[in-house]
Amino acid sequence: MYQHNTIVAGFILVNDATTNAALQEARAEIGEAGWKAGYTEERSKVARAALKKHGAPLLTKLSGTLSGVFTPQTKDAQGNVFQKVRVFLNNGQDSTVLSLDLGTEFCERLLPKLEAAIKDRGIGVAITIACFPTSVDRGGRTFVNHVASVKTDGQEVKAESHFRRAQDACTAAVAALEKAGVKAKAALDATRKAAKEEYFLGLAGEVAALFGNTSTAAEPSEAAAPDPSSGPSEEVARAIRRIERTEAARLEYAKQWVEVNFTGDDAKQLFDAIEARRKTAA
Repeated sequence: MYQHNTIVAGFILVNDATTNAALQEARAEIGEAGWKAGYTEERSKVARAALKKHGAPLLTKLSGTLSGVFTPQTKDAQGNVFQKVRVFLNNGQDSTVLSLDLGTEFCERLLPKLEAAIKDRGIGVAITIACFPTSVDRGGRTFVNHVASVKTDGQEVKAESHFRRAQDACTAAVAALEKAGVKAKAALDATRKAAKEEYFLGLAGEVAALFGNTSTAAEPSEAAAPDPSSGPSEEVARAIRRIERTEAARLEYAKQWVEVNFTGDDAKQLFDAIEARRKTAA
């Protein structure tokens, strides 16, 4: 399982001892203040050199057929819950999983492009996800954007930005709080952050629903990822339960998802479940 790292400006392994050792070494060299300040070209070079020294994988592109999007929650040892978005790319017998924190810029930029790719080309479309930083100057200051690229057949997927809609949701939430007499900056900032994450969680849920998936159950750790292409009986049972909750308009997407991820008796059971759902939803 991979995650996007802003300082590295690439995809690195999740909960990997070698990767963690490399990042710890890079953090010590860069310094705590510099590490928290985020990406610069020089800091990225330091971090990448540490990964190379330790032999830890670093990728800037992930490719495969888009076979699933999930919105699980993970829980750490202290009971803190984190909202994740997981993207599954199928490569024959294997699946590459990209796990992202919901509130990150890269995740927010990636979701609309995944939605556009599915709606334009269908479930199972072969895509390449890439990441790279770009710098922009505003008001005499330089800001770094972490861009998400999605390509099909070598062409960039075009998608509508959702940042304006998310901003409108934040503005409405803060205005409601202010109308209620709340003026504390900390409370307003927390409300703004929560409204933005809620908006993008809704978008992530819409993308996941294209695959017939609505799972948001908390998992004990980042390593416990459901694999939509593994095909065990329990996975089929979970898929049937999802199909039974799927809206009629989404069943064609569910059928495509089954065609990509299941074969033999497993596929037959799921196709039967889809037809049964068509009848009950009619």
